[in-house]
This record gives sequence, C-alpha cells and structure tokens, in this order.
Amino acid sequence: MTYTREEPRILAGYKKQLEKAGVTDNVRFLGSVSYDVLPNLYRMARVYVEPGQDRSMSLSVKEAMACGTPAVRGSEGYEEITDGVEGYLVAATDIAGFVDRVVLICTDRDLRNRQSKAAVERVRTQFTWAKVAARIGAAVHDITVINRK
Repeated sequence: MTYTREEPRILAGYKKQLEKAGVTDNVRFLGSVSYDVLPNLYRMARVYVEPGQDRSMSLSVKEAMACGTPAVRGSEGYEEITDGVEGYLVAATDIAGFVDRVVLICTDRDLRNRQSKAAVERVRTQFTWAKVAARIGAAVHDITVINRK
C-alpha cells in the first residue's frame, strides 16, 4: 500500500483491520514512492482497491487501469468503471462486497485477464486529453447556465 501523506491515525486503523483479518503478512506499507516506480507496482498488483466514498474520479484508479490492473472501488466511480467489465463498483460501506470482489479477481485468472484488457482499453479510449477536456468544458458550461438562471 502506498500513500502520499503520512496519516498515523488512518494507517493505524488499516493495520488494525489487517490484524483482525489475519492478513498482516500479506500487506506492506510502502509509504510515498516516486512516480517512476508506480507503474511497476500497479502492474505487479492483481487488483487495485479504492473504497473511499469521497470522489467520483480518481487518478490512481485510472493509473492502475492504464497498467492493466482491474479495480474495485466505491460505487461513485461509475465514470471510470463499468461494473463487472474493468473491475467492480461496490458501495463504500459494503466491506463484505469489497472482499468478495477482490477474492474473485485474485482467484479467477480468466476474469482478471479480461478485466485487465478492458481496463487498458477504457483508459486508452475514454480518458484522452480531448475527451477529458470536452467533459470539463461541458461541466463548466452547465454550471454557467445554471448560475445565470
């Protein structure tokens, strides 16, 4: 697990959950890593998990997908993932749902390979500069129109 900010309270919570699940030997906290290392870490992972419920778009999810790693994330990420295609969308409070989807991806090689290819293709086709700029432009236009009323 990597992170960009040192947040002792949050890290302690993660470690407590890992201990409770009996999987502390399977997780390493790497801290902040340089950007040139991230693609290799994403490629080594079988699945990228982001349960947070505070954002609909996540650069790290797209980075993982671009490297061929399926993602399991909060259901707010519908703009990035088609549930069951490039990974899975799960309600942020559904811990069992996250665990089930992660286990499924980790244990079903054919599924993981299909989702890996789909993830790369989705990022390649849907998150080009032109398409992202068009979505931002449309959002700004909509906000401008709403504020004029």
